[in-house]
Amino acid sequence: MTISISAPRKLYIDHNEPQVIKRLIAPIKDVNFEWGPYNTQGHSDYWWQRHDGIIKEVERKTWQEILSNLERIEEQLSRHLETKPNAEHILLLEGPIMQIGDKIRTFRTNGLKFEHSRDYQQNLGGIYSWLYQISHYYTIVPSYNINTTAAALVGMFKSDGKLNHSTLQRNYHIRTFNRDPVIERYMGMLDGISEKRAETLRKTFPTVKDLVGAHRNDIIILPGFGPAIADKIMRQLGTFSAPKVHNV
Repeated sequence: MTISISAPRKLYIDHNEPQVIKRLIAPIKDVNFEWGPYNTQGHSDYWWQRHDGIIKEVERKTWQEILSNLERIEEQLSRHLETKPNAEHILLLEGPIMQIGDKIRTFRTNGLKFEHSRDYQQNLGGIYSWLYQISHYYTIVPSYNINTTAAALVGMFKSDGKLNHSTLQRNYHIRTFNRDPVIERYMGMLDGISEKRAETLRKTFPTVKDLVGAHRNDIIILPGFGPAIADKIMRQLGTFSAPKVHNV
């Protein structure tokens, strides 16, 4: 299925999903949705187009589904990655769970209450280890029940329709992370050191140990540094000693 970036955005819902999801989303303003056989077209349970044309794919799974057949779920998630390699994938994980002794207990909702559903002879630590590996490929979004699933879908869909966001930018400056761990370490441990200066330090001092053992003049002569920056670095490293002043 091909859609135009200029066309009105829609939230596409596979027709195998619970019918209640339609009733929960229908009253929401500015959320147009379409119900259809999207799983057979290689899509996840829900999908939409971001404001810039990137496709978002959301696979909904309950804890009962995951605990009943982990291998089948993993195969399905892998297949989605292969079928839609350029999409951004989300795993929406529905329902509460708890470790009770050597079993994992799942729950179902009854109105505002959670009732015991089923126990699985598994360890929750192992399941979370599996989820951690999945998170390298999927963004994992938790949901307690179908109502919060609907709320999560609407929130994500609307968020992806916005061109600009201020989240985290209100209090934090967003920067691009460098793949070199030494450069990242220099930027993290030395206040006021830009990525460019950290790269310069990295070339001359390949390890933190090398930088700690450096002489003041070794840092001063680096391009873009000088005495003031060298002294600031050495103070933060705890190796600063004031230069001697010779009286004439």
